[in-house]
Amino acid sequence: MSIGAGEETFHAGLATGARSLRLCYADDAMTAGRAEVLGEAPGAAAGADLARIAADGCGVAEGTMIATERGEVRVERLRPGVRVVTREAGLQPVTLIETLDLGWRQLGLLPLLRPVRIAAGGSGPVSPVRDLVLAGGLRLFPAGHGDSGVAARALIGEPGVAEAEVTAVRYVRFALLRAGAVLADGLWVEGACRADPAATAVPPSPVAASVMSPES
Repeated sequence: MSIGAGEETFHAGLATGARSLRLCYADDAMTAGRAEVLGEAPGAAAGADLARIAADGCGVAEGTMIATERGEVRVERLRPGVRVVTREAGLQPVTLIETLDLGWRQLGLLPLLRPVRIAAGGSGPVSPVRDLVLAGGLRLFPAGHGDSGVAARALIGEPGVAEAEVTAVRYVRFALLRAGAVLADGLWVEGACRADPAATAVPPSPVAASVMSPES
């Protein structure tokens, strides 16, 4: 580990070939900065802001119940065409379903990919009907936080809200025809990372794909 001006740079092996990953953190919480995938030749092969990597790795955990026109459905059982309940646009059809598996290596290296657990029946500003696990970068819309919502990670420390103690997680995310917050286990949660159907075919950045590649 080398320490620079306001940054910490970590070198760690990836599951993809002989490449390594250099993480340059710009804050103590390790949620801002840049990641670079290094090849065998000197110099960075590719790089991306951690915010982009977090956006590519967002979603709710498998098993989360989503409100649809026919009642609650486990998120992994949603299919294109199913209409989900949104806060802003009523019933909106799902256009795409994606899953992302993250293991101990990714969750250990990148704290911003770690899930947040919100306990059911809490007394704080957010209180789902059952425990809700979701990516820390997804926004929630609890009372008192305005229409722009608040990232789940920012609520850690509130009653019933903590980083989930897991070594692996499967995130499920879905795109909607029109953007809107969805009811996930009774809470309004940002519905999708990509709401524009034309954008759903855009793959994650090369660095994000390397960082979040399946572990061997």
